[in-house]
Amino acid sequence: MLFAVFGISAAALGGNLVKLGFANDILVLTTCVVVVLLLLAERWHPGPRGQLTREMRVFVAGLVVWFLFVVQANLLGLRLISGHNLEFIGFLVFVGCLGYISAHRIFANEERLLAIGKELEIARRIQSSILPQSVPILAGLELAARYVPMSAVAGDFYDFLVMDEKRIGVLVADVTGHGIPAALIASMLKVAFAGQAPHADDPARVLTGLNVALCGKFEEHFVTAAYLFVDLENGLLCYSAAGHPPLMLSSPTDGKVREIEENGLML
Repeated sequence: MLFAVFGISAAALGGNLVKLGFANDILVLTTCVVVVLLLLAERWHPGPRGQLTREMRVFVAGLVVWFLFVVQANLLGLRLISGHNLEFIGFLVFVGCLGYISAHRIFANEERLLAIGKELEIARRIQSSILPQSVPILAGLELAARYVPMSAVAGDFYDFLVMDEKRIGVLVADVTGHGIPAALIASMLKVAFAGQAPHADDPARVLTGLNVALCGKFEEHFVTAAYLFVDLENGLLCYSAAGHPPLMLSSPTDGKVREIEENGLML
């Protein structure tokens, strides 16, 4: 850039253009030699810095080829050799190398996206397999469940513990995170929940049992849960929660909805 400014100024003041051309050729040749030496020094530098990626090798190869044609063109300018200026061929080779690098990155990104898609599909299958296929049917109680995850695979989970035709426990939980890790933790939660069947009528004990079963099994995740026990025979509802959003209770008499906010720590 500085040489260009200097050359334009010198030409405007009536300087010798032939000498300026020679000076430009010498400057370009010197620059090419310095760049090649720096690339070689980086390539053979001991340690991780000397390990070039495939894309870097292609880039360096294209750059070196282009520099060779640049050297040939500037040697012609210095009248040290004879022939035709073929610098454009080297430039086309360099552009082709850049195109290869771009295509390689596009294909690599596509492969990563396909791998992520397969992972999400596996997680979705795991999740769909651990959720109840249907809701239990109890005389005098109407149950309905709708599962709408925020993303393709989430850590939401629900399940039922049926003690008999008059008593049932309902668990709603949310595992932090997404993808296969959250789905696997949800499957662990299902197994742990099934083990709480002997004391399904005690919500606090159910959540305590879940916490004991899951504690220490994962480091970066936690679970919020809410458990409701319904006793149709005695007209009793028992509820306990662990860091979960409040239970919404609708009164059949006045239609008012109130929140049951009693809560404990997350699992």
